[in-house]
Amino acid sequence: SIVTQESTLTKNEFNHSLQNINLFAFDVDGVFTDGRIYISDSGVESKDFHTHDGYGIRQLIETGVEVAIISGRNSAAVEQRMLDLGIDNIKLGCNDKVLAFEEIITKKRMGTNNPAFKNLRVLVKESQAEVK
Repeated sequence: SIVTQESTLTKNEFNHSLQNINLFAFDVDGVFTDGRIYISDSGVESKDFHTHDGYGIRQLIETGVEVAIISGRNSAAVEQRMLDLGIDNIKLGCNDKVLAFEEIITKKRMGTNNPAFKNLRVLVKESQAEVK
């Protein structure tokens, strides 16, 4: 069974709950990377991506689910990696990740009334408060 904050779901219940999800949005640092940023003496930034993450993202895209990347940093390495994976919803250098997400779903004509979206707003605001 899968435990969430509110309840315990069976595997079938969990899988059923995912059927209406048509977009996953991810940050990059600490999600696709180990959180470290490498900067060479010449100022070139690089990051360490794992192939397993790339495989998972490609599998997700193949099922028809949209994938978006929203990051507070501008990074040519991130942009190239995500384009290589087939992700075209890329927002880099974002000060407001919730606003960036809203722009993506508006562009994709998806609604913001979904409970998952409302929970995302709460989680992002809570995590931003913890960082400050």
